Amino acid sequence: MAAVFKDVSLDLGKYKNMREYTETNAFVLAVRNLLFTRPGNFPLTPSKGIDVERYLFELADKYTAETIKMELQDQINKYISQASNVIVDVQILEDTNPDENGELSLRNILGISVSATFNGEPVKTSFLMYEDHSVLNIYNEVN
Repeated sequence: MAAVFKDVSLDLGKYKNMREYTETNAFVLAVRNLLFTRPGNFPLTPSKGIDVERYLFELADKYTAETIKMELQDQINKYISQASNVIVDVQILEDTNPDENGELSLRNILGISVSATFNGEPVKTSFLMYEDHSVLNIYNEVN
């Protein structure tokens, strides 16, 4: 009997039932949780998570991109055992963004893509993150 990978959302919805995700959607949710979880949030697994949000306010360079890439690769290998052939790519892009006074300021856009074989099926997901007026914007695409 093959193992089934599942995850649940805390969004209880209209009928107060937890929404259950399986296979590809569960993998994407698990990767997203690894990205945004702060280490120490889970007492029984204190090393789980990389808190990627903290990198949006750091100097964006190749070292930062490589650090995020290595941390996420390690976390996926450690906590999502059904994934194999995992490839993580991280790009840091720069864009100008008008501030409250209409002046242009530089902002970092973090692009992360993850491709893997998950339970025998290929899966690819991408995340695009940036801070805009103290609000973190996250876009997710699944192929």
